[in-house]
Amino acid sequence: VTPTITRTPAITVTPTVTSPEGASVVFSVGSATGEAGQQVSFSVTLQTSGQAVGGTQNDIGFDAHPPIAGTANGKPDCTVNPSIDKNGTAFAFQPGRCTYGVDCTAVRALVLSVDNSTPIPDGAALYTCQVAIAANAPAGTYALPSAPFSAVASSPDGTKIPVVVTDG
Repeated sequence: VTPTITRTPAITVTPTVTSPEGASVVFSVGSATGEAGQQVSFSVTLQTSGQAVGGTQNDIGFDAHPPIAGTANGKPDCTVNPSIDKNGTAFAFQPGRCTYGVDCTAVRALVLSVDNSTPIPDGAALYTCQVAIAANAPAGTYALPSAPFSAVASSPDGTKIPVVVTDG
């Protein structure tokens, strides 16, 4: 009796992502180093994981010693990256109706455009904010925590995309 050997062709299954629900974009809050009394800056970047991201929103908390700086009109001292062409971008201290220097504990950034739905490039800096280190700030490390529940991204057509955030 001769044994019979049957060969089955190998099958390779490669997953593909067919919808935004299958992938996440990552907000990365940067860091900065400075001395008491100095003003330093940090940037928030976006890793798109291949998703077309047209706009974003995220919050960043801060401590009283190194608060995100305010401008003369009481708005956060943050600037959108002009190369991403999101002219509708706005920044506001949180919670709503707080007074800068008194009871604000976070900044909300809305990065969008009302006339441009071009996707934000992968790895792009979304914006930069100034941090005003208090003259009496003790030496140490202070977190710039991102609030994951407030971070959202959307495709150019407005479809919500899952996000992940990393703190600064």
